[in-house]
Amino acid sequence: MDENNKQQNPETQNHMPANSVQEFYERFRGVPLKKIDTFIGICIAAIILVVIIGMLDSRGFF
Repeated sequence: MDENNKQQNPETQNHMPANSVQEFYERFRGVPLKKIDTFIGICIAAIILVVIIGMLDSRGFF
């Protein structure tokens, strides 16, 4: 009887994140999603900028 009750009432079960992205966002539940996405975007842009500057430096532009 307990198993049927658990299956019918999913609110009582612990909701585990389905994938790693959801797990990442669950850790920062108190931080607004827009701020997290902005921070990730800035980090990606910085990495791309560093790679481009490194490529230009290796070719003698700096």
